[in-house]
Amino acid sequence: MILVSQNIYVTGNGDTWIWPITVKNNSTISATSVVVTNTFNTGFTVDSVVASQGSYNTGTGVWTIGTMAPNSTVTLNITCTVTDINSAPFTLDSTVSSF
Repeated sequence: MILVSQNIYVTGNGDTWIWPITVKNNSTISATSVVVTNTFNTGFTVDSVVASQGSYNTGTGVWTIGTMAPNSTVTLNITCTVTDINSAPFTLDSTVSSF
C-alpha cells in the first residue's frame, strides 16, 4: 500500500484548503479491511470530507475504505479552515493498515 499526502500553504485565519489523501494498492491481490487513521494538529477545523470509497468518521479521524482491488487508487479530500494561524505549520499524520 502507498499513502500520499501533500504540503499545504496558507497565510492567515479563515484560509481554506483541501487536503487530499490518496491510497494505492500496488499489489497484484486485493487488500481487505483497509483503514487509514489520520491525526491532525490544532489550529484548524475540518469542514467537510469526501471519500471516493468507504466512509470517514470526523470524530476519530478514521477512514474505513474496505476492500481495494489490485492496482486501485482511492482518495479522501478533507476541506479545512484555519482558526489559529499561530499553530502553523499544520500537520496530518496518516497510517494505513489492511487486515
